[in-house]
Amino acid sequence: MALDQRQTQIREGAGLEESRLNREFIDLLQKISMPVLVIVAILAVGYAFKQRYDRGQKEKLDSAFAEIEAASNSARPSPDTLRSIADEYQSIAGVYLKGSLRAGDAYLDTFRSGIKPGAELKADGSLAKPEDVMSESDKAYHLSQAQSMYERVYADTAGKPEYTLMRLESMYGLAAVAECKGEYDAAKKHYEDIVTLTDKGPWAIHTTLAKARIASLGNLKDLPRLYKSSELPKPPEPAKPEFPKVETPAAPSDGVKADEPAAPPAPADAAPKTEDAPKEEPKPAETPATPPVTPPADPKPPEPAPK
Repeated sequence: MALDQRQTQIREGAGLEESRLNREFIDLLQKISMPVLVIVAILAVGYAFKQRYDRGQKEKLDSAFAEIEAASNSARPSPDTLRSIADEYQSIAGVYLKGSLRAGDAYLDTFRSGIKPGAELKADGSLAKPEDVMSESDKAYHLSQAQSMYERVYADTAGKPEYTLMRLESMYGLAAVAECKGEYDAAKKHYEDIVTLTDKGPWAIHTTLAKARIASLGNLKDLPRLYKSSELPKPPEPAKPEFPKVETPAAPSDGVKADEPAAPPAPADAAPKTEDAPKEEPKPAETPATPPVTPPADPKPPEPAPK
């Protein structure tokens, strides 16, 4: 029965039709294989290029932050160096904002110290070179540059919650600049903006800090003036100390040194020690000395006969 069904299903030219279908499939593969291979190769090259680009960007980002940290952690950071780093990486928002904040801090610290960046100090804290003292125009320039750095961070972080902390730093900086200028109402306004920004959320500690700053603004108005060393009168020279004369005691006459302690007395029951006389060694026999030979005396001349 099964054999009869197979025979009925056999039709003429079926093998040729299957061969034609296989050939068409092979032709299709030959047509699309090259474009597919090209696309796969392009995707592979693009993926490798993207991996390399991402790695380069990460290294660039790490290098930028390392430069900022190295410039900020020096004894007297240069504000111009920090500003140039921020401008160089302006396309990277995090580096640009952080570099601008550190530059603003350096400008403000330089204004407060009144000493040029890079000035050398002696061991007593005085300047090695008197010309490193900043003039009033130099101080005004550094204060204005600090304000400029804080203002651009404040403007670039508007409406960006991910940069809230940097925005707070810029607001504190602007308040500090206003205090240095004596503009206490402007400083109070900046602190009030901080309270408004941090009243609700994870930054509530800044609300307390800003309110404390507002309460202490009145104390800044009556601060005493700090005078320069050149403005102070010359202190009097200290008196030379007078030392009393010390008389040297006379030396004892019996030959005993004054600083030597006296010998303790000998006990009564102690017998005096007698030293044994050293034994004399036998001396070798002395050879008798040869008596000196006396030369014979010259004979006296005969005396003349008496007349």
